[in-house]
Amino acid sequence: MRNHPPGRKRKHGGPFPMSAITVIDRNSSLGPTRPCPAETAASHARRCPFAGRWTWVAGLLVAVLAGGPVRSAGPEVPADTARQATPADEAESLLARARELAGTGAFADALPLFTRVTELAPGNYRGHSGRASALNNLDRYAEGLAAIERAVALAPDNAMLYYNRGLSLAEVGRFEAAIADFDAAIRGRPELPMPYADRAAARMGLGQVQAALEDCESALRADATYIWARYYRGQLRYLQGDFQAAAGDFAAVVESQPAFGPARLWHLVSVGRGGTPEEPAQTPEGMVGSWPAPLVAHLRGNLDAAALLRVADEQRVVDDERRRSAAHVAIGLRHLFLGEPDAARRAFEAAVAFQVPAHFEQQVARVELARLGSRRSSS
Repeated sequence: MRNHPPGRKRKHGGPFPMSAITVIDRNSSLGPTRPCPAETAASHARRCPFAGRWTWVAGLLVAVLAGGPVRSAGPEVPADTARQATPADEAESLLARARELAGTGAFADALPLFTRVTELAPGNYRGHSGRASALNNLDRYAEGLAAIERAVALAPDNAMLYYNRGLSLAEVGRFEAAIADFDAAIRGRPELPMPYADRAAARMGLGQVQAALEDCESALRADATYIWARYYRGQLRYLQGDFQAAAGDFAAVVESQPAFGPARLWHLVSVGRGGTPEEPAQTPEGMVGSWPAPLVAHLRGNLDAAALLRVADEQRVVDDERRRSAAHVAIGLRHLFLGEPDAARRAFEAAVAFQVPAHFEQQVARVELARLGSRRSSS
């Protein structure tokens, strides 16, 4: 959907502008706020083909949900009076290290540390929420959902935990439940743009395009620099067939984050579908070879369909067919660019067969099939 978002998630480039975002103190969802550290988009391309959010928001979620002040060592104490370290002290130390690792995109390394935190301090919701974020970034969504459920049970008044759970629910296609959690997050933190933008993505998954567009506008009113609101609005406009407006949104994202692969990809697609005459600049060197760069290469005619499918299979995440589905969508779009509707239809049908409900490409495949059907029936 955050596709990610990456992703996110952030899944693709330099730091996103997030100056207006503040996050809660660990003791209260309504208490003192502190600035959210800027996070990078570099890890987004790793997981989500187009729309993922998880990696993109991972640093933010870790800061919000596994965050809060880390206990300092304090003044040096003479050895004869120093108290022995407790499990709670070890948990704080491990939590700080896990947050550092997650902030760099090293989720596989952070996960065992978050897990150990939950063992040492099972009543500390920050360990469970950090573990949930790491699991989701490793595409282990069912486990991530279980972990965030535990965090919510421990801190039911924390609005941002509902936001985190909403992301997990959306990743497994439970859009209505996700929307309910984003509603709760908005009630608790109405000044933040993230819950509005991700509610838009969930509503897009249900086909509620107009309501989703309104959510994007609400997110941009909360923070005019929030890139994900522009990105989702571009997706929605593409589904509506307003390719020029979609290209404008994706171009704005690319201008802000040149290595953000999904926006670059969908700007190219929107241009190809009749949006604007301009084509994005060549793929940045750091993005070459990483997903979704193979999709961009295919759409530009630099990688044939058979090679693209091989790459998608090689880079496929265990138990996740998103990249295979995305490859078939790209193949279908390339056939559309070349004026080959029958071949495009076959590729879109192959994409839909994967049944990945939280994936933007699935929606694109269905919309393009409907467009092809209407053209055939009117001819």
